[in-house]
Amino acid sequence: MDRRIILFFYLFVRVCQPYTLNDTDTLRADLLDNYNSDTRGNMDQTRPTNLRVQFFFYNINEFDEVLGIFSVTGFFYFYWTDERMIWDPQRYNGTTKITFPATKIWTPTILLGNSNDESEIQSLGYDWLNVRFDANGTASWSPGAMFKSFCKPDVIEYPYDTQICSLNFIPWGHDPGEIRFTPLSQHVNMDLYMESGLWEIINTSVTTMEVPIEADTFQLLVLSFSLKRRALFYLMNMILPIAVMGGLNLFVFILPHESGERIGYSITLLLAICVYLTIASDNLPQSSFPSVSLLCAKLFFDMIISSFVLLFTILGLRCYHTDSAVRVPSCLVLLTKCVLCKCCITRERVEEPSVVEHEHEKERNNTSNRNQTDINKNERRVTWTDVGKASDVVFFCITFLAFTSSHLTYYLFLKFT
Repeated sequence: MDRRIILFFYLFVRVCQPYTLNDTDTLRADLLDNYNSDTRGNMDQTRPTNLRVQFFFYNINEFDEVLGIFSVTGFFYFYWTDERMIWDPQRYNGTTKITFPATKIWTPTILLGNSNDESEIQSLGYDWLNVRFDANGTASWSPGAMFKSFCKPDVIEYPYDTQICSLNFIPWGHDPGEIRFTPLSQHVNMDLYMESGLWEIINTSVTTMEVPIEADTFQLLVLSFSLKRRALFYLMNMILPIAVMGGLNLFVFILPHESGERIGYSITLLLAICVYLTIASDNLPQSSFPSVSLLCAKLFFDMIISSFVLLFTILGLRCYHTDSAVRVPSCLVLLTKCVLCKCCITRERVEEPSVVEHEHEKERNNTSNRNQTDINKNERRVTWTDVGKASDVVFFCITFLAFTSSHLTYYLFLKFT
């Protein structure tokens, strides 16, 4: 009975004893014996090496529309099979996993094809990065970095735009068909993603793209990101102030002519719109193809309207301060009467003389007739001051319609484009 107990404990200890440093060193030496890190791990070298891949997205570092730079941080998980790294765990005291420095074993050379980094283009991974192997020869490698790629922005709807940027990875230094990518997921892994205050990720995709080269195909790994700009900041600091400035242009025709502030008021608003146009242009690429920003086009037309407001103000002041001795053209007389909605502009009331004596009735009647004639003449008289007031009404309506059309056109283009 005691022998059975002793045998049981002996077998239990042998089974549960973990593998030691010596076991790992022995396995490492056996696997690296006659190992060539310059060749792929397929015994049949005519077969491609299948790289199973998954990308973990961490954050957006930068998206510069002017320079076309899209920069993100993340890391990959690559899996492939190296048939030279298969072993029997029982021979090494149950050792099922082992790691090697990337410099000692074969790893794929992968470059970012659409890199926009000014420094030297480097392949994925670092020399100090380890590669882990399972007993069945499966390698797992997790290189990460800050990836900076070229992305051509579409700013026609700025700041309500949606951008699609991609990272195109190329297996470098291999013949076409030697390296094949197999995405483990159709989307980028977002478990570690840190939200951006400027951009919202609305969709991601992980696909492969076949590029024909001679009689074979060259495969690319494409990571695509759909970004939607968070426009609240631009709404409060650009869109609404522009709309307010358009409304303020109308009040120049309400200011009294005698105040002397009309010209300065109009010039100030015109300069303010020019400043916003400069700000918007500095935040956008200097390109006319395929299209320019609708916001820049709107600001340009608002600047033209504001320039006309300045011109209207000068014309109105010129009319208002014209010498009353100068005859008003009949066309302006008719227009002024129509605008001000009355048949006569100025009514100079003349007091009728009181009846002093019954004997002077004839003289009173003659005086009344003369006064009535003067009133009729005055009723038909339109001065340049009236023309100036009527021009304010006309120019106010024209400016209101112009700015309203500008705002509505901008909104409809954003909604239906």
